[in-house]
Amino acid sequence: MAISLLRMKIEFVHTLRGLDFETMPISRYNKDYIHRMMPNIEYYIDIYNKCLLMMSNSIKIPFREIVMVDYGGGHGFFSMYVRKMGIGSVIYVDKNPNSVYTAKHLKEITGLGPDIAICGDENDLIKYCDDNGITPNLLIGIDVIEHIYNVEKYLKALIVKWPYLEHFYATGSTPYNPLVRWRLHRLMKIDEYGNRKKTGYLELRRQYVARNYPDMSTKEVDIVARETRGLTYEDIDLYLQHKQRLSPIDPYNTCDPATGNWTERILTYEEYTNILRKYGYEMIENFGFYNSNCKGPKLWCVKLLNRCTHHIFRGKYVAPFLILWLKQFYLKESSEEDLEVAKTHSEDAILLQVKKRQDEFVRSIFQNNKLINND
Repeated sequence: MAISLLRMKIEFVHTLRGLDFETMPISRYNKDYIHRMMPNIEYYIDIYNKCLLMMSNSIKIPFREIVMVDYGGGHGFFSMYVRKMGIGSVIYVDKNPNSVYTAKHLKEITGLGPDIAICGDENDLIKYCDDNGITPNLLIGIDVIEHIYNVEKYLKALIVKWPYLEHFYATGSTPYNPLVRWRLHRLMKIDEYGNRKKTGYLELRRQYVARNYPDMSTKEVDIVARETRGLTYEDIDLYLQHKQRLSPIDPYNTCDPATGNWTERILTYEEYTNILRKYGYEMIENFGFYNSNCKGPKLWCVKLLNRCTHHIFRGKYVAPFLILWLKQFYLKESSEEDLEVAKTHSEDAILLQVKKRQDEFVRSIFQNNKLINND
């Protein structure tokens, strides 16, 4: 598997370097994004390969039978790569129509890309799959989960619809590495408070509140603008109607109030698992690595750092990114009862079944311990 991935990496990088992205009829946003990626494209392919290796060790079915969702696929490089690797069917999803066009255009000129390209979010994905009788068994998101506005709503929708869907998310928003966290906090401060080149989100919220609630005093507008950090305009209205915060937020995380796009949002392991466990999911964190496609003294430093990331306890404090593996733990596809509950697509039914399996799991542990002690 590793040799196959290395060969594919070399071939794919050669394909990408042979493309003239600047002359393509794609948006300036996507051209700039690709331009920033290309000097380190081997590193990004290494991240793709890491996700694929983890996936192949988890899903015990042939690549050609996998129905994979490339969620937040952006320019479409990952969809291109997994199709080259032989993944059976790839569904690309992105909210940006310019990115969807870019992914489709790259498929036209290279022959590589998703089988289906959807412009939208998880709800549009679910509708398309319902309309076409499709059940995906794998979802991979590269640099996307940290930008999703309501991650609980997003995960809930997918889990209730497909309780056995496995998720992999590569995210640079790690809560552990202090240097990464410091860099991301700087970005968040710039986005929240602005600078000479851009208007900050705080000022955008202040303008929205002042414009839509003219009866408020300037002091009240300032207070509301500060207290609604991390909310969209729509949720700011809800906040003012109910006079209560809709979701907890740390001192740095902030989002664009117009789109809900978070600035590299940092969430802790506990925040993710509090959402997941009630649906029977567990999250396993895998530590990322540094770019080893370099030479000289820098390569030796990178090798040392990458050795540190393998440490079972301290590795997460060194790793530059994380790969989050979300897997169903309690409901089993081998159980007819669990399968019948999963088919209902009822949140209440799934929660009750998960609670039942959790109780059975706890009882089995106590029974096993009792047998061991008796022996």
